[in-house]
Amino acid sequence: MENKEWEQMEFDRVFDSVYQNLKDHRRLVPEYSIKDLENFLETLYISDGNDWDGRGSVSSIKSNATIAACETFLAEWREAEKNN
Repeated sequence: MENKEWEQMEFDRVFDSVYQNLKDHRRLVPEYSIKDLENFLETLYISDGNDWDGRGSVSSIKSNATIAACETFLAEWREAEKNN
């Protein structure tokens, strides 16, 4: 397996897992709000920016996939709210 191939597989695995967890959390915790997700995403941005000594490729992939899943879920949630 090529280097980029496993990286993409890991990104997809983490993205799908985080996205599903967000979906489940929103369904199971009615008081969970867009603002809560925005705050969580802000902490992820800060954590990602604190990578001054390097975290390694696996951790970077997980961080990037988690942020991407949150951004995707947030954009879809905002769109659904706008259409309701």
